[in-house]
Amino acid sequence: MKAVLIAWLALLLVLSNAKRGDPTLHRGSQLIEWVEGAMKGTFIIFFYDQDASAKKTSEVRQEVKSRILDKYPDFHYYEVDVTDQDFDQLVTLFEIDTESLKHQPTVLVASDGRGFWAHGQGAAAEIAFKLPKYSSDLRLPDFPADSRN
Repeated sequence: MKAVLIAWLALLLVLSNAKRGDPTLHRGSQLIEWVEGAMKGTFIIFFYDQDASAKKTSEVRQEVKSRILDKYPDFHYYEVDVTDQDFDQLVTLFEIDTESLKHQPTVLVASDGRGFWAHGQGAAAEIAFKLPKYSSDLRLPDFPADSRN
């Protein structure tokens, strides 16, 4: 019964954190497809271990939401509990360091095949600093030099 309750809570968390209009995430393979190009835009993926410090996880989550997602609500935001077997393939493919997640969460920022990782306290500040370089939603388009009128 406890496992069923935890699964429902995890699903509700994923549902509540996805951008309005984003598809609901059910398996890691879906997220792999979306990040690899099936869904355009900037992804903020919050990886955590449900058995880690709830306080530290909550602090980093709140900082990411207030510093990044409140400013850029159109980004695709998903949370992944690495202990959930539905995400084993994703954890392996993305080479997630599950040992470090026992202490604090890690955040992946990905857009158009580019991305970076930020870990633990200070992750939101690092993301805010690097976003203009990595987010297709924030980069200015390249204009040919000879297109001046």
